[in-house]
Amino acid sequence: MKCSKIIWFVFVFLFLIHTACKESINNEIDDIQVNSTVSIFEEHGFNDTIFEASLEQIHDGLFGNINGMVIMHDNELITEKYYNGWSKNDLHPFHSCTKSITSLLIGHAIDNQLLSLNDKMISFFSNHSISNNDSLKSSITIENMLTMSVGFDWDEWTIPYGETGNSLSDMYNTSNNYISYVLNLPVVRTPGEEFAYNSGITFLFGSILQSATGKRVENYAAENLFTPLGINQFRWNTTQGIAHCGGGLSLRPVDVAKIGNLVLNSGSLDGVQLISQEWITESMKIRHNISAFQGYGYHWFTYKPPLNGEIFYWTRGYGGQLLYIIPEYDMVIVITSSNISNITALSEIRLILDLISCSPDYYRMIMNTYDYKINASDHSEETYSDLFFLVRMLNRYGKYQEAIDYLLLFEDDLTIINYSFHFTFYLGYSYYHLQNYEQAKIYLNKHLAVNNNNNIHYQYYYNQAKYILNSMN
Repeated sequence: MKCSKIIWFVFVFLFLIHTACKESINNEIDDIQVNSTVSIFEEHGFNDTIFEASLEQIHDGLFGNINGMVIMHDNELITEKYYNGWSKNDLHPFHSCTKSITSLLIGHAIDNQLLSLNDKMISFFSNHSISNNDSLKSSITIENMLTMSVGFDWDEWTIPYGETGNSLSDMYNTSNNYISYVLNLPVVRTPGEEFAYNSGITFLFGSILQSATGKRVENYAAENLFTPLGINQFRWNTTQGIAHCGGGLSLRPVDVAKIGNLVLNSGSLDGVQLISQEWITESMKIRHNISAFQGYGYHWFTYKPPLNGEIFYWTRGYGGQLLYIIPEYDMVIVITSSNISNITALSEIRLILDLISCSPDYYRMIMNTYDYKINASDHSEETYSDLFFLVRMLNRYGKYQEAIDYLLLFEDDLTIINYSFHFTFYLGYSYYHLQNYEQAKIYLNKHLAVNNNNNIHYQYYYNQAKYILNSMN
């Protein structure tokens, strides 16, 4: 490939990914720029003390470059904060979160009988010459597209964006017509059988929606979704004349929260059904399992939280754009970030769970779970994730003795060697906060002696242990 073409690709790819991003984002988090509330955080019974602990971790950069945070509870905005020069009215690129909003528009079109889940993909592209057009390709439906199970030869996850072999990058690099590029891909698996994340497929929805509704996607969205929700500012990038439904939408974070709240309310806004309840329900059903904790519906991810909690619904955009919908606790959380290349010490889902833990209902769940587990006669089916998640939450709530009592149930269990890294840390941490420094030193020194992966996550715990030990000397 010629050098000039490589340079052109890099420029175009970065432009598509970074459009509208702020420049000069530093690793250190600036002071909060906005703290706007419609109703006061504490009035909803949320724990401000542990919320501040999360804000401190954000400030310390443990979650990377966070640009904004919006939380809604019980249909009210309870906190809105911005960092790194971003403010309330800035349009932030949400990248692949666009896919889930596109799904809502598909649902609206289906509600109005402009589309059907059983419509065949290629029926909308009769003006294209399609190669590899076998019986498998001709069987691909709108539903297959929504569930990312079209069966195309496409790999967007195992190779980083920007590198040869990543299918989305290859599309940007080798084609001047993305619709034709996607349509001409060979089908290597039976449609509907296997999930494979595919931004190219969602790109086709721009053309399909325009064909079905007779309107440009951005206009259809404004008329039927954005304006009714009071969303008057947005930018939807077009690529080759079509709205980029795979990742081209920029919105204010608070407006993304409104969309999330609409989903939380089963498509209803003040008694008016913008999107049918049936579509919301069907969209969130798990159509394909991605892991033990994650599933995929109609362009929405699902997440099964620790301690057998109810399923969350979520969507994620490149660089750490997050929308989480948590029906069990009547919450919507939006996070915007500029985590393009940096690896964070703590994960995105940890931040989300920590924010949810501020809820009084979540606190009651944790304490009820503890009461049940501490009194259980059989702990043989205890899982790694549940055990230490519960302990971490007990510590988060200042229940240090409870954390110790629970952990000590497992100290003589020979299988605990699998848990030794976190086991020793949390025992030492809990003893330290109860000012039992002798026991704290014993367990924290054991923690430092554990041979574990020296990645940024584990290093965070090692550094915490060293800091506590130094404070006791």
